[in-house]
Amino acid sequence: MKNSIITTRGRQFPRPYAAMDFRSGILTIIYVFTILVTAHSTVARADENLDTREGETLTLKCRFGEQQSTNDFTYYWARWTTANKFDNVAINNVQLNTNYRIDFRPDKGVYDLHISNTSYGRDNGRFECRIKASGTGADVHQEYYNLTVLTPPQPPLVAPGTIAVATEDKKLDLTCSSIGGSPDPTITWYRVGSNSPLQAPINRGGSKDLQTTSTLSVLPRREDDGAKYRCVVWNRAMPEGHRLETVVTLSVNYYPRVKIGPENPLRVERDTTAKLECTVDAKPNVPNVRWTRNGRYISSSRTHAIQRVSIQDAGDYGCSADNGLGKVGEEVITVDVLYAPVVVIESKTWEAEERETVTIRCNVTSNPPPISIEWFKEGAPDFRYAGDILQLRDVKAEHAGTYICRAVNMIKPYGGKMVERIGNSTVALLVRHRPGQAYINPNKPVVHVGNGVT
Repeated sequence: MKNSIITTRGRQFPRPYAAMDFRSGILTIIYVFTILVTAHSTVARADENLDTREGETLTLKCRFGEQQSTNDFTYYWARWTTANKFDNVAINNVQLNTNYRIDFRPDKGVYDLHISNTSYGRDNGRFECRIKASGTGADVHQEYYNLTVLTPPQPPLVAPGTIAVATEDKKLDLTCSSIGGSPDPTITWYRVGSNSPLQAPINRGGSKDLQTTSTLSVLPRREDDGAKYRCVVWNRAMPEGHRLETVVTLSVNYYPRVKIGPENPLRVERDTTAKLECTVDAKPNVPNVRWTRNGRYISSSRTHAIQRVSIQDAGDYGCSADNGLGKVGEEVITVDVLYAPVVVIESKTWEAEERETVTIRCNVTSNPPPISIEWFKEGAPDFRYAGDILQLRDVKAEHAGTYICRAVNMIKPYGGKMVERIGNSTVALLVRHRPGQAYINPNKPVVHVGNGVT
């Protein structure tokens, strides 16, 4: 036989059932009891955020279902003004502070807390309305308020100061802090000229007596010298559109930047004066520079002059500057010495036999290289031979004579015009050959006997 439950007006009562013990023959009546526990469901509402100001009056509402019997429940208002400080401010209809008043009407579902003359020290925090079941202590109803007593923050302070001295490529932390303020203020960094906020971690004070701090880390460059950064402080206690701000100006010390000139490479014609210029951009400034050639110190002047430049003066020159920041600036300039063609023929005379092939080389050096090398023959305006090698095949007596090798280049030194420069050299060609037929022509074909003939 199954056990059954008798239900009356929502309550359950046990129903007896009979069981026979066949071994003893005894009929046993067994009662099965069900233990009844009345459960109260808990209603918890999400936190509500409220703002107020010093000296104001406000009401924190706590509403629930109507309760006819107050003896079954206990009513509380409590507050947390800090994370670890908890106080009861009212129990049932008894308020525990003169600035708190309770509207206690449980039959209407009302348990409101009225706060007068609000103050930051007493009221800034989290308030809780809690209703518990008597006896079990189970929570029946909960409501939470985060009450902020608005207080404007103080003007921001910056470190290391409104003029921040930095060194190129070395991290600099700009710290902006504001004491006071409820809620904790927001601190935002901007670079002047941009409306985009910069990434900067913020350390919130958590109390109006503690400072909220934001640190902006920058890696300054030379281009950041004189850059300005704005630190803007705000919280919702401030009037609409109002902000507190200060400006930090960077003063960046940077490594020397060396520029050399007036052009690189510097083209200068031989036997003229070459002026090598070294300009330095550095902070702090450098009083002198250091000119070197092949590792050897030659001058400390910003302008190094080379008088009557020779071909041997061509090459690289270095200018360096050091302002003590640990990194030396240096550049190298190349002096390019320009000169007219220098023409050299191995011999001033060249002898050849008839019917031989004559090859004469003309050696030319110049800077820049020649645009043309040609051979000419004195007394033969129609003779012209291109190239640095003169070759005459099957020479004859009429090939003998003086030959000229001429080379031409174009020179344009710094600050000058393009000019033509010419160099030449000569060689005498001698052709050995057998004598030709001889003729005797008298000066006077008529003579007298006994006279001489010329």
